[in-house]
Amino acid sequence: TGLERKRLIAENTLEFVNDQILIIQDSLYKTEEQLLSFRINKNVVDLSTEGQQVYTKLLNFYNQKTQLNLKQNYYEYLKEYIESKHDPQAIVAPILSDADDQMLITQVVSLQQLYEERELLGFSAESVNPGLVRINSRIQTARKKILEIIHELIQNNELSWKQIDVEEKQIQKQLLQLPISEQELLNIQRKFEVNNQFYTFLLQRRAEVGIQRASTVSDVRILDQANIFNVTPVGTKTSMIYLMALIIGMIIPGGIIYLADVLDNRIKDRSDIDENTDLPVLGVVSHSITGEEIPVHARPGNAFVESFRHIRTNLQYILREPDQKVIMITSAISGEGKTFIAINLATILAMTNKKVLLCGFDLRRPSLHKIFNLDNSKGISTFLAGIDTFEDIISPTNIESLDVMIAGPVPPNPAELLGSSRLSELINNASSRYDYIVIDTPPFAFVTDAVLISKYSDANIFILRQDFSPKGVLEIINDLKNRQIKNLSILVNDIKESKAFGYRYYYGYGYSYGYQYRYGDKYYRNSNERTKK
Repeated sequence: TGLERKRLIAENTLEFVNDQILIIQDSLYKTEEQLLSFRINKNVVDLSTEGQQVYTKLLNFYNQKTQLNLKQNYYEYLKEYIESKHDPQAIVAPILSDADDQMLITQVVSLQQLYEERELLGFSAESVNPGLVRINSRIQTARKKILEIIHELIQNNELSWKQIDVEEKQIQKQLLQLPISEQELLNIQRKFEVNNQFYTFLLQRRAEVGIQRASTVSDVRILDQANIFNVTPVGTKTSMIYLMALIIGMIIPGGIIYLADVLDNRIKDRSDIDENTDLPVLGVVSHSITGEEIPVHARPGNAFVESFRHIRTNLQYILREPDQKVIMITSAISGEGKTFIAINLATILAMTNKKVLLCGFDLRRPSLHKIFNLDNSKGISTFLAGIDTFEDIISPTNIESLDVMIAGPVPPNPAELLGSSRLSELINNASSRYDYIVIDTPPFAFVTDAVLISKYSDANIFILRQDFSPKGVLEIINDLKNRQIKNLSILVNDIKESKAFGYRYYYGYGYSYGYQYRYGDKYYRNSNERTKK
């Protein structure tokens, strides 16, 4: 039926995309671990100008090869599908396509139409019917034509690959003139960047296919639901099934939990930090159950906000002088909550009637404009490039005393822009107008933007996330300390077991010290302890 074919197309497409995601995902995780390990062990964090130029060219070649490889996988899939004489109604559409693929797509559509004609004619005609014989002959011709086109496309793919190899070898000669450490960093970093781009692309493609599959509905309506009467189940005894399920349900999960605990290398509690570094812990942020981007503004009375008030208080002991205003938020890898911490810390500072500027210095993956619904056509990148003025890139927010400075369009050379004198001009202008400047930076393990910005910051906060950050990132923190980065401290995010870090933040708890504080719908009086509802 038409509904089954629609679902089959969606299922086949989803299966093909998932297979490609598994391939790219494995490569992405490996290159991410290699890059992190290399920066920790080799202590090399950035490329020279010449190395950056070579990196850009090699990244382009690697990107082209990844596209060619993805198209090659599709051609091989389509070739096997046609040779197996499966119904072409369920053929997967190409993930990547260009002008050369249009002829192939046209032929596949033509073959699908021939199958539809044969199916309609087959209901009323015998196999020896001249019309049916003619359609079968046309189907065989169309199959051969498609296989010829696929063969030519595969050959063109191989020629393109060889041409890229020739051009890449010329760049490799320049690569050999760089220091060994830069060569290794360049090779790892370009693989990571391309894998990351294609992984994001495939995730978007999978989401589109998932929506398509979910929206597939039948043109047929059931007027009267069929019923089955007097059904008696047969087979294995129910008691035996329950017993086997109980045994398997205890042994397998227990073994998995034990192995997961033994092999887990993520930061779990305070001892993991204390054993690997002597830097102070500025504070901890408990797990937010609201799902909001700025909970400290949306729910100022919530007990979760107390963690940010505690951090704000501790910052006063670091920023002791009036001219100390710049706070940099960084971390080792993505996903540790830098942007979330930066936004809420800036908001909690603004709630004390201080003028605060929140700066999105992640020029490679800007995100602040999405959270505050701002146009990203101009920002820090356009200011550093000399296109816009300081006033042009300041945007007010709906939070009193809080302004935001978004990253702007993604530039081709973010490291060079951050190394220019315009950065100093930007920080000085901000310091003369605001009481606090909170800076959100990209992950430190993959790019060196945070090092360039740290020269202007007065407090540097390194974000760790419980049950997410690997213990190896503590080596990066120690390396930052050895570089004499001033006022460096640690903030632990997403605490679900807060007692492991020496704090307790429970929703629905009351706090009182001789007078009343109201949380929820109850009052608490004359107590020096936190009292549960």
